[in-house]
Amino acid sequence: MKLVRIFALACLFCSAVAWSAEIRFYSANSKQQQSLISFVTGTSKPGCHNFLTKRRVYRVSLVGFEYCRMFAEKNCEAEAIVTARWKNEKPPTDMLNPGARWFLAGKRGTKIASWECYKAP
Repeated sequence: MKLVRIFALACLFCSAVAWSAEIRFYSANSKQQQSLISFVTGTSKPGCHNFLTKRRVYRVSLVGFEYCRMFAEKNCEAEAIVTARWKNEKPPTDMLNPGARWFLAGKRGTKIASWECYKAP
């Protein structure tokens, strides 16, 4: 019985973690090897967020948000919106839906200064 309780608690913890919202940014080196961009604050909160400095972003993944948008300038300026392609196949869009295969233009990505995410009410 004790083992069943532990298993139930583990399942509950995993499901809570799986449903939390987060956006992740990845860079790519000259060999196209991707790595997670670390020390980015605000990735689990909706709203507009700025990088400390512009970062070259190659790929974006997001979960738990309704959609996110990225910008080349700080404070999510509408005229500086950046587009991405799903799996590098679909037409570019500025509204990124949940998924892990959003690629930005350029062999090593595009410089991003801010991003904005929205959660469903």
